[in-house]
Amino acid sequence: MTRPACSRRVLSYGGGLDSWGVLCRSIELGCPPDACVFCDVADPDGADPGEWPGTYQHIADYAIPLCEDQGIEFVWLTSDMVDVRGERSLWQWMSARHCLPGSGGKRLCTRVSKVERYDRYVAQRWPGEQVETWIGFDAHETNRAAGGDPYSTVAGT
Repeated sequence: MTRPACSRRVLSYGGGLDSWGVLCRSIELGCPPDACVFCDVADPDGADPGEWPGTYQHIADYAIPLCEDQGIEFVWLTSDMVDVRGERSLWQWMSARHCLPGSGGKRLCTRVSKVERYDRYVAQRWPGEQVETWIGFDAHETNRAAGGDPYSTVAGT
């Protein structure tokens, strides 16, 4: 497999089955990402909820050890590293605006807590470099995977 004309390949690791599948398949094909970045939506001090406990358990027990074994950097991006629009978590951001998850329109939570933070992290971490971002989509999400959902893609990378 020929490496694309970019300096970095980064998997935006959502913690679910689709990003796990991308990670495993890329390793199987001998073309793994250079890094995996998981954007945690929780308060780093545990003050409010984040992902499902099983998601965190899977990352700790399987994703991180696999990345370590394969020489892939795993970045657990907290709001101490890149905040959620000035807040320490998605929950705090939503609470300050008196809204509930799902109430802000198409994929607002994803855009605010993951896409924007991922973009900022990548721009800070690898300034001026061409970064290829990988995102795992369910096979039934053809509209998102094709770029039909403006909040599913990572702009500028």
